[in-house]
Amino acid sequence: MISYHYLALNREGRKIKGIIEANSSKEAFAQLRPRGLTIISLKKKHGLSSFSRGNSTHPGKLFVFQVKNKEIIIFLRQFATLIIGGLPIIQALDVMIRQTNHAVLKEGIVQVRKDVEAGMPLSEAMAKHPKIFSSFIHNMVKAGEAGGVLNIVLTRLTGYLESMENITQRVKAALRYPVFVMLMAFGLIGALVFLVLPEMQSLFQD
Repeated sequence: MISYHYLALNREGRKIKGIIEANSSKEAFAQLRPRGLTIISLKKKHGLSSFSRGNSTHPGKLFVFQVKNKEIIIFLRQFATLIIGGLPIIQALDVMIRQTNHAVLKEGIVQVRKDVEAGMPLSEAMAKHPKIFSSFIHNMVKAGEAGGVLNIVLTRLTGYLESMENITQRVKAALRYPVFVMLMAFGLIGALVFLVLPEMQSLFQD
């Protein structure tokens, strides 16, 4: 049997630390989850992590590029899948760091992971990056932490954001044609004012 130190959130959103005996980290997860705990980290008692922490490097100072809603939705969907699958929050963030290609989003996840590992709730860590995670997102995550249903909240949050993004894209598509027509109309009016009318004026003067 191996002794593991664990850090988790209970159903009230409070942090709980403890030690559990198990043959593997997977078995330790299986013992803790029925207690209604959301695992943040799990380490062998001698201090070595029972899972890979990831080797992402700091990309250095970044220019401020906006992270598109689509990128955030993809991150949340995949992150929710990992949490539902039983991975602790830190391990799930490690996976997302490796899988994310968007530089600004990747750096944000790296910073969130560091804060969570230091003991900060996921919602508070996300709130430090408002250009990536909106107040709506981190408030929903906070509610999930408080209720001990982070996995369910993440799934519903992703579905809601996807629906809103689809509606936004449809509205934009619907507006493109009227805008095109208006531009054509202004173009025709401009041509009449600056090209046709001067020609007609000179014709009448002659």
